[in-house]
Amino acid sequence: MDDRELIRATLASLRRRLRLARALTAGARFLLVGLALALLPLLVKGLFPVGGPAAAAGLAVGCSAAGILYGLLARLPLSHVSRLADSRLHLKERLVSAREHLGVPAAAAPDMLRAQLAETAARLQEIQPARAFPLRLQAEARLLPPVAALALALALLPPLPLRWPVPPGESSPQETQAAEEQARAKPLEQKLAT
Repeated sequence: MDDRELIRATLASLRRRLRLARALTAGARFLLVGLALALLPLLVKGLFPVGGPAAAAGLAVGCSAAGILYGLLARLPLSHVSRLADSRLHLKERLVSAREHLGVPAAAAPDMLRAQLAETAARLQEIQPARAFPLRLQAEARLLPPVAALALALALLPPLPLRWPVPPGESSPQETQAAEEQARAKPLEQKLAT
């Protein structure tokens, strides 16, 4: 493999690795947002006994999937990848300049340019993309366990006693039920009194 192919292959593998790292980070961030949004349907599951938990699960899973897709599919120019890799691997702008030099045809390249590409290719043989872009969660991932525990607790606890408001002039189902029980109890009390 010549120097140009090695540099192109390394840039492509660095780009793939950065996409994976970005997908992991975006997935965790979007999951956090989805869990926070899922708390609302869980709080009002007394009004929607079946739909509340299902909506909460859909929000959490959907947001996480959207984050992963965003991390994988968002535009990622090679110039950005080469700048990030240069700074993280301490390559002193070698990848950025090598990427620019790849645009010059090999036949028309001066000796100095060929020497720079050869030196960059020699450095890149020992480079591992995992070292440049490790798969690790960011600081906001510390908030995931408490928010997930709160969502799980709200899902397992009985619903809050929320009811739909009763229009004026109508009696609520509890009042109607209490009146019926009183009406049944009156004749029984009268029979017992005699």
